[in-house]
Amino acid sequence: MSTKSAGAFTILLCMVFSLNAQDTLSDTLQKIQKSHIADTVDTAAREATISSEAVAPPVEDSLPPIDSMPVLIRFVKAFYPPDLVKRGVEGTVLLDLVVNDSGRVDSVAVVEGFHPTLDSAAAAAARSFLFSPAKAGGKAVPVLMEYAYHFTITQELTAIEEFVNFKGRLFERGSRSPLANALVVVSFPDTVADTSIKVPFHMYVKKIGNFSGQFLQETSLATTTDSLGFFQFKSIPAGSIGVKVIVPDFEAFTDKEAIVHGKATDVVYRLQRISYGANEIVVYGKIEKKEVSQQTLTLNEVKKIPGLGGDAVKVVQALPGVARSAFNMGSIIVRG
Repeated sequence: MSTKSAGAFTILLCMVFSLNAQDTLSDTLQKIQKSHIADTVDTAAREATISSEAVAPPVEDSLPPIDSMPVLIRFVKAFYPPDLVKRGVEGTVLLDLVVNDSGRVDSVAVVEGFHPTLDSAAAAAARSFLFSPAKAGGKAVPVLMEYAYHFTITQELTAIEEFVNFKGRLFERGSRSPLANALVVVSFPDTVADTSIKVPFHMYVKKIGNFSGQFLQETSLATTTDSLGFFQFKSIPAGSIGVKVIVPDFEAFTDKEAIVHGKATDVVYRLQRISYGANEIVVYGKIEKKEVSQQTLTLNEVKKIPGLGGDAVKVVQALPGVARSAFNMGSIIVRG
């Protein structure tokens, strides 16, 4: 092929390519234009929808508002197992209650619990609750309400009775003078002996430590004697207790006592003084022994003594150091 014919062929190819390119570009522009028109229509439709929603009037609630919620007028105590109380298990059960228009509980659901036994006990008790019904528009209406049932050891602590079951008096040994303002401390080495206690032992001791006339000293109870040396404790648990008495200038005194359920224990303690005032003199010595003389007469000896007719009284009256009473009354007078 000649150079001239090759150049003409090249120009022809370029023209063909240019035509194809123009066709492609035209198609592309048409597609973009159609897409833009579609987007414009969709946007207008959406704006029309939003505009119609914005101007639509709100739907009004046909139910009247609640004027007052139910008020509990009859509470039923749930069963609180003694073993859980003594272990100190306590907490709150959250319940959903459906209270009808007469104030009675139609249904109960446990929303949040903490112990299966206590959850069931709270639900069972709530079914017997009685409320004043809720009011709406001046009429009684049924409602769904939330109720929290609390299981606390405090409920059991309030039932502990206050009574004196351990008391006593302090004296100084020898002089028998009452010891005033002495500190008397009671400890509890056996914490399981009293099975009648329904709460944890440390909570029981803390409770009775608040009774008048006694106070808590760490894990023990303490009190002080009055001006006559008397002291007393209230509601001491049954079992063995340790007693410690602290008085300045006296030996420390310790003892053990047994407290019996339903009985009062009364004691007397005598303490030995170990320190005296500057103006006191203490004399130590031995106690003088008593001299005792005894004479024994057998029945045969009484019968053998002449002139007394076997009368034992007359025989004794005839002994040395013994005399007859006046007017022969038959009594015996012993010298010394």
